[in-house]
Amino acid sequence: MISRPPTAAADGGEHRADARGTPPELAAAFAAFTETSALLQRSYAELQQRVTDLTNELSEARSARLAQLAETERLASRLSSLLATLPGAVVVLDEQGRIQDHNDGASALFGSPLTGADWQQVLPSIAARSADGGGELLLADGRRLSVSARPLEGESGRIILITDVTETRELQSLLERQERLSAMGE
Repeated sequence: MISRPPTAAADGGEHRADARGTPPELAAAFAAFTETSALLQRSYAELQQRVTDLTNELSEARSARLAQLAETERLASRLSSLLATLPGAVVVLDEQGRIQDHNDGASALFGSPLTGADWQQVLPSIAARSADGGGELLLADGRRLSVSARPLEGESGRIILITDVTETRELQSLLERQERLSAMGE
């Protein structure tokens, strides 16, 4: 092996090379570079792991949200189906008394369009008069409607259920008549 003579430093001192002939400043720079490179590799690996973890969390949250959305859509579809098949008319009013929503029974009874109409103007358009001073209306065609309203839970407005009770009242009247005739015959 060839031995190198000591070199003069810029400040006048001597620098000794290591066994491989590398000056100490260069060796220190390589060591610092190697250490920094290792630190960057560890940091990069940690960042990659964190990205993977966050991606998995996001994927799980998205899956849960999609499942929740699917369940909400299923419930909305079921509710819509139930409202459509009810034998009566259903009308949902906002806080100002305007119709927000209704089922097909309401459209058949009141005509269309109903959404946005003022309930206080729609109701008199079909009712001839109050049948009993309470929750029943007598229509011009002789039908009787039962009208019941309830506040909506958790929001402002009301839901109104209108049921045709004509046949029920006719049967009640017939039963009362039969009972009177039966009582007179005894």
